[in-house]
Amino acid sequence: MELIAQAATVRQFLAYLDHVGVDERALKVGGLDPALRASSAPMAVSARLILDLMEAAAIAMRQPDIGVRFAEWLDPRSVSPLSLLGAHCATFAERFRLAQRYVHTHNNARSFERRYEGDDVALICGMHPSLRPYARQYTETIVGKSIKNVRAMLGAGWNPVRIELAHAPPPSIVVHRRLFRCPIHYRADRDAILMSRADFNRRLPNGDMQIVVFLEKHLAGQEAQWPTDLRSQVENLIAAQLAGGGASLERIAALLATSPRTLQRRLAEQGTDFGEILAFVRMQVVKDHLSQQPPPSLGRLCHLLGYSEPSAASRFIKTQFGRSARSMIGAPSPTSGC
Repeated sequence: MELIAQAATVRQFLAYLDHVGVDERALKVGGLDPALRASSAPMAVSARLILDLMEAAAIAMRQPDIGVRFAEWLDPRSVSPLSLLGAHCATFAERFRLAQRYVHTHNNARSFERRYEGDDVALICGMHPSLRPYARQYTETIVGKSIKNVRAMLGAGWNPVRIELAHAPPPSIVVHRRLFRCPIHYRADRDAILMSRADFNRRLPNGDMQIVVFLEKHLAGQEAQWPTDLRSQVENLIAAQLAGGGASLERIAALLATSPRTLQRRLAEQGTDFGEILAFVRMQVVKDHLSQQPPPSLGRLCHLLGYSEPSAASRFIKTQFGRSARSMIGAPSPTSGC
């Protein structure tokens, strides 16, 4: 299984680095193409990318608690279907059920598990075993963000029973104590938040089942569109990077945290190659945009297809569709470049 994640968390962390005055280029983390920051379009990237970025920042900034600092800075009500659930679920148990069900559509290396332990409930934050050695900061962010999610529902004064973290404590746990506000057990067997059963199941007055059903349908739609294999991931990234010429083999490989040679080899194992997928995505772009009324100019289509010259776009359309671009667009050939 390919371990992939929505690019949104990477973009949020880059915004945090801007907030604290750090230039991410100094971190020298592969895959941080400028287009990743510039675009707001949904994009699947390697799940390893955010882990490497956060660990590199922790070292460069000499802040071994940067994951918790990032969680403090994040807005728990940021606009996404999962975050919006907190404002409308009748219990935190309901919100956790939906997060557990759909977390893989944001990052398929992550998981949530619930265990009843006496009067308490353990909410376990899982990470794929291959990534756990690199996930200290990211795990602390997820734990911290989850605590803020509970407080957004149950009130700012709510505190967990305790926090369990599988790694050793940082030299100072002041920031941990400030956010967690409960006993913290380090070098535990798991990464978990423990809360009382009563709080987990407490009914809230603002629950709105109709909105929850609507949001769950939206999450199910996202799940259906989530790329599940390497080819789908490459298609997804090419589509997001194509306009303006950003969909190079080198750039897509970097976003998947691999080398161009390795990416080509893995695609060959699936009976395809980068050029074939690039042509397929370009064909979809042509079909999608020529179905619009009015259709785009050849200059505009040239830009959308990632070409620098209209003649190159024309040759592609002629080769793939057997018709000239002018006849398909129904407009005079442009004389200017893209």
